[in-house]
Amino acid sequence: MKRIQLKTLSMIAAVSLLLGVAGCKKTQQHKNRISGRIITENDPFYTAELVDMKIPLDESKELVHVQLDSGLISSDMVVFDYSISYEVPQELNARTLDKDQHPENYTAEEAEKIQAEYNSYHENGYVGFDHEGNILFRQTDEGANRSDFFVGPNGELLKLSRPYDEEARKFHTFICEVQRAADPMRERLLFHSALSSHFVENITMMYIGEELILRKCDYFLN
Repeated sequence: MKRIQLKTLSMIAAVSLLLGVAGCKKTQQHKNRISGRIITENDPFYTAELVDMKIPLDESKELVHVQLDSGLISSDMVVFDYSISYEVPQELNARTLDKDQHPENYTAEEAEKIQAEYNSYHENGYVGFDHEGNILFRQTDEGANRSDFFVGPNGELLKLSRPYDEEARKFHTFICEVQRAADPMRERLLFHSALSSHFVENITMMYIGEELILRKCDYFLN
């Protein structure tokens, strides 16, 4: 019995030793394979650096917040929707509120002037930077419409926006080419659609030849 136990223990020890050697060999082979695949003279390498992308602000006003949304990162630029808010003076807030509550007390010109002054404390639009953080273009949007940006097949910048028409109770979908080289910069309309819906989702864009079409648009009706 004692001889059988010793034989059994010897077999277990031998198997453990073999597994350990095999495990070490497999681990070493794995390390060598990874090391040989990554660390070679011809392998590409990448570096990362932090780049500040700052939107110039109105120093004469007290800043409340800056927000960037809907980022597009392409091979030559970074594009964001942005929103900037400044502290509105109490006196101007009071005049704007009175104009809205008692429009009969103001001429159309007076009301427009007050509203324009109030709007100057809020700015919305989109801005494009190069990869060094320099501003390539900046466009304001008085309608405060959120936009999405895409790169077309020829490198052109495409903008998709969905403003809501309060009076008609419809969403409008616009797809424009942002013509950055124009002076002043302008947008060329490629597609427009109006839907009686609360929101538009899942829009897929595609090209047929040089013509941009809206292939798919899932929407929810009122």
